[in-house]
Amino acid sequence: MLVVFAALAIGVPAVVGGPEVELTGISPADGATVPGPPVEVALDFTGPVVSDDFHVTVANLRGAVVSSGAARLDGQRVVVPVGLLPAGGYRVAYHVALADGRELDGVTDFTVAGGSERWVAPAPEAAPTGAHGHGGADPLSIVLTCVALLLIGALLNLLLRRPRPR
Repeated sequence: MLVVFAALAIGVPAVVGGPEVELTGISPADGATVPGPPVEVALDFTGPVVSDDFHVTVANLRGAVVSSGAARLDGQRVVVPVGLLPAGGYRVAYHVALADGRELDGVTDFTVAGGSERWVAPAPEAAPTGAHGHGGADPLSIVLTCVALLLIGALLNLLLRRPRPR
């Protein structure tokens, strides 16, 4: 039992503390109307993404995929190229595994106006305070999970040490 308490004393602060990687922006932004078809769709993060575990799909509102290549990792940015898109609405669906063990997923929409010139997203800015993010492990969930594990360990201890009937 002492070992469990020691593990909790070391593990919980390590998990609860430390900066979390957050999604800082998507280009084109959710709900944005861009003057012409974008060259790419990009997701920007405050920290590293697991290099082999991310998926980004761009589709028109009828569900036809319009991504023109595989998503790629570019530093702290996940980028997917898109073909020449006609005017209309588009949906971006993403699932990204972060280096800190969490996973983010979501869906955003943008609209391409009638222009023919390709739209290039501006360079990403520094993450604003209160940046957009999904999911994550909050401290209360971690503490409750640890309490549940302690109770399971205590119950197993009682069952294994119980005197056997003669």
